[in-house]
Amino acid sequence: MPKKRTLPQTILDKLALLPPEPGVYLYKDEAGNVLYVGKAINLRNRVRSYFQESARHGPRIARLVTKARDLEWIVVGTEVEALVLECNLIKKYRPPYNVRMRDDKSYPYITITDEEFPRVMFTRRVRKDKAKYFGPYTSAFAVRDTLGLLHKIFPLIPCGKSWSGQPVQRPCLYYHLGRCLGPCAGLADRKEYQAVLDKVGAFLDGKEDTIAAELHRDMEEAAEALDFEKAAKIRDQVKAIESVMQRQQAVTDKGGDQDVIAVVKDERGAAIQMLYIRGGKLIGQRQYMLDGAADAPPGEAVQEFVKQYYSDAPEVPKEILLPVEIEERQVVQSWLRQRKGSAVTVEVPQTGDKARLVDLAAANAEQALNAFAVRDTLGLLHKIFPLIP
Repeated sequence: MPKKRTLPQTILDKLALLPPEPGVYLYKDEAGNVLYVGKAINLRNRVRSYFQESARHGPRIARLVTKARDLEWIVVGTEVEALVLECNLIKKYRPPYNVRMRDDKSYPYITITDEEFPRVMFTRRVRKDKAKYFGPYTSAFAVRDTLGLLHKIFPLIPCGKSWSGQPVQRPCLYYHLGRCLGPCAGLADRKEYQAVLDKVGAFLDGKEDTIAAELHRDMEEAAEALDFEKAAKIRDQVKAIESVMQRQQAVTDKGGDQDVIAVVKDERGAAIQMLYIRGGKLIGQRQYMLDGAADAPPGEAVQEFVKQYYSDAPEVPKEILLPVEIEERQVVQSWLRQRKGSAVTVEVPQTGDKARLVDLAAANAEQALNAFAVRDTLGLLHKIFPLIP
């Protein structure tokens, strides 16, 4: 007959005080270190379920229960509020018994800054500000190549300096070549420049065909007005955009914006692969390793990744495709709708093009897990043998 588990008196006392309300709970060890952060729509029922004799836990949670010596909780108004707080506390404490997102790379992005005359720039840091961020891109070269193309197509600010629009100097050669609107010399019109930025944003969102169609119309209007110099300049812009469109891989004919997520896990851990599809075209990908996920079910691994990733993601698309069902799909979907400010669908496709996209991501996730495993092994060897270069 199994020996009955004896709970620390601190935990027994606090179990009796738990409220039947939404909130976040934290398990701590003897030293007060946070072991685990969780959320619940009913704190009393959820937290007490960990310590019931009939509870069947996996190895990870079973170890947590034996090590927990104290618990705390924070009551909130709704389950969505609990989800947001849970994400923030996991990022703050990095508890060892939570599934945690690890990103070994600082991926490059393109940002449109929040200024009087915004700049379009390279960055590796996504800040919580009013700037717009596009990416991530797979390499710095890809970003610089894209920025070079944008400056070729659109009259942005080639010098990269910040200007208020007041005249502070004479316009440079770029202005006379039609490559800049001249905000440094007070020559740029804000509405005209914003129209340029709108086109840049649409281009970076994968809507090159829309931009090309608009430019075709502008070219025809310029030709009809006998402004052949302007028509020729627009013709060159159209050619540059069409060249990009020919190089891009169309993965769906529906033209939607989707993030596709796949997971591969084994005894080494779990790897997440993300594919970014905008306007039906695959525009980027990214890989993550999940710490603490070796014995977590795939659904839990994906769920914790989704919550942690989108708490800081610069963009939430209209559709998020998952490889497995997650327990909190409805509350996660409600939270993402609040973040985006419009409809978001979290879906687990079984057949058709969407399922094929998830399969494509899964094939890449297997390679990502192998790469992470090799990198971790090399890192361990360098710690053991510091003289090896």
